[in-house]
Amino acid sequence: MLSPLCTVCVYCMYRKRQSAKKRKMPRFGPWTLSHSRHSILETNILYRQPIEFRTPQTEEEWLIPSDDVSVGGVIGEGAFGLVCKGTMSGPKGMAVRVAIKQLKTNAIDEEREEFLREMDIMKQVGRHPNIVTMYGLCEEPDFQCMVMEYVPFGDLKHYLQNLRKQLSLAVSTLKTSLRMEESVSGPMHSSLIGTDQLQYSLDPAELQSFAAQVANGMAHLESLNITHRDLAARNILVGENKQLKISDFGMSRLGVYVKMSKGVIPLRWLSPEAIRDNIYSTKSDVW
Repeated sequence: MLSPLCTVCVYCMYRKRQSAKKRKMPRFGPWTLSHSRHSILETNILYRQPIEFRTPQTEEEWLIPSDDVSVGGVIGEGAFGLVCKGTMSGPKGMAVRVAIKQLKTNAIDEEREEFLREMDIMKQVGRHPNIVTMYGLCEEPDFQCMVMEYVPFGDLKHYLQNLRKQLSLAVSTLKTSLRMEESVSGPMHSSLIGTDQLQYSLDPAELQSFAAQVANGMAHLESLNITHRDLAARNILVGENKQLKISDFGMSRLGVYVKMSKGVIPLRWLSPEAIRDNIYSTKSDVW
């Protein structure tokens, strides 16, 4: 009788302590913006809604004068391009924060062709809530770039890695706390404690939301007969309210593509037919 009674008492003490901690525990910061209808920024009286850009209809409308673009620090780097923060002159002369993708200065002719091909693909992609938007292009002799929508919270790969670190820290903190409590109150049965009680993990609803958003963006690409060829967590950006946006169309092609040339390929994410026959399609994107 005494042993079960002690076990129940210890468990009740643990639950009470955990409830007190949850009241004090801060949430993750910018990553938790999605579960409210409005972001933290939108509750700020100084916040202004994002400027809506009209989709260009002609080649001339896609062009942006280089004087309207200001390039800042580097925020990303690919096989042949750099991505920098920047600003551009938007509607009514307002400065708009953007991401600027440009060729490296030492790019070879093949890389220049890939860059121009990505520009053409982005024109065809147009606007979609789950795909990063291209506002326009600079095609001047000494300055060629794509002016893209700025997505503030980095890529999905680092977002998930950040959550893993948070979970590891929480587990370590809990173990330390339990060891200290055991030294004061005696041993506590480990069967009563589980990491499923922690709040440091993605819930099923959020995982389903992520999957649905990526599928939604990829369905749009399939409707345009575009094969992405490099779909991975590192190429999915996390925006306000955890809105995911597919990015990096440097390897994208129209229709079924058979790779004949040599070059860098994302081997870890390739489908069997891409590895065996160098064939890429919307089906290999699903893989």
